[in-house]
Amino acid sequence: MSTVGVIIARMQVPELHKGHCALIDAVYKKHEVTVVMLGIRDAFPNERHPLDYNTRSLMVRLAYPGVQTYPLRDIPGSDYLWSVNLDKQLGDIFGRHRKCILYASRDGFKDRYHGNHPVLRVPEAESISGTEMRKDIINFPRSTTDFRAGVIYGVSFRFPIMFSTVDVAVINPLEKMVLLGQKPEDRDKYRLIGGFVDPNDLSLEHTARREVIEETGHIEVDNFVHLGSVRVDDARYVDGCDKVMTSVFIAQYIFGNPIASDDLTGLKWFPYPNAKAVLRDMHLPLWAMVDAYLQRRVGDGA
Repeated sequence: MSTVGVIIARMQVPELHKGHCALIDAVYKKHEVTVVMLGIRDAFPNERHPLDYNTRSLMVRLAYPGVQTYPLRDIPGSDYLWSVNLDKQLGDIFGRHRKCILYASRDGFKDRYHGNHPVLRVPEAESISGTEMRKDIINFPRSTTDFRAGVIYGVSFRFPIMFSTVDVAVINPLEKMVLLGQKPEDRDKYRLIGGFVDPNDLSLEHTARREVIEETGHIEVDNFVHLGSVRVDDARYVDGCDKVMTSVFIAQYIFGNPIASDDLTGLKWFPYPNAKAVLRDMHLPLWAMVDAYLQRRVGDGA
């Protein structure tokens, strides 16, 4: 019974580079059956893993029609379970008694695999890395029809995104005033201070404090209270599948002179009762949460 040559790879590239081709060629010459197991993740695409399985499978099969491809799911945190799953998948495809030889190259899986099949390392071919190829695409976009079609495909087949933001009502409880911001597109209307959650933020509270600092010129605030969350009908996302979910905070002004910074063009204090009339429509549900909190505080004698 012939052995099966199994290549474990990701191949997150627009085309197979010399290293990929050298690996496939070396295995293809030794076996009647050559298989490429393409790693897949239970996560959204990112800059290191931009291509879905079907796109990569088609790339391999067009270059090597005689090669089979199958998806191999990542199991983060457990090389043992990943190895068991790989052995089971090969057994399901080729039978439990079919001999498979796994092949690894540069930065391969050899040290991660703890299964029952032998692993051989193929000498590395001189070539550009997949990481370098992806950086080249990011830095130098192509002006071809296929490139634009690929961008459209990638955007259209990704999962919808719920963008996370924060909005903060900075209040002066002694004077019963709230600080509101203004952007050029607001015209004569205002908004709560806020912005998008950054991947480097440690918490929503961290984001809220950062946004206040960035947009008000480092005024001092304290006593952040999370009031809740609500979907915002942001005009930038009304015609697509992506939406915005904001977390609403209230924070107490301590001292400092507010100066419009970052993307704000204006800041102004308003008495609590006047805020609703000057806010943009999409911020009215946020103010309703703030107003309900302020009313409860008054009812509690605060």
